[in-house]
Amino acid sequence: TAEELITHSKAVRADVTHAVYKSASSIRKQLKTLEEALNKRRSVSKGIPPAFEWAQSPDSVFLNVKFAHKLDTPATLGCKATNVTIAPQSFTFVAECKSKRK
Repeated sequence: TAEELITHSKAVRADVTHAVYKSASSIRKQLKTLEEALNKRRSVSKGIPPAFEWAQSPDSVFLNVKFAHKLDTPATLGCKATNVTIAPQSFTFVAECKSKRK
């Protein structure tokens, strides 16, 4: 078992700390990837509205969208627009971020 391996390594004064932590980290990363794949199949992630500002004239609309919750905060990195739809009376913008937390 794992406990016996650690006990034996201590008895022979072999340091397996780095190898154990590296393996544990790799396993956690793989589990996280599996969980994210399962969660993507179960439900669509909740959207977070971005910060934006606009200006308009009689024939044009200028839109500035920032991947942040406020214009004066740092933007979220790693986000890309995946769908932009412009209609006569509406504008729809969808983006996805690499990080699950964003």
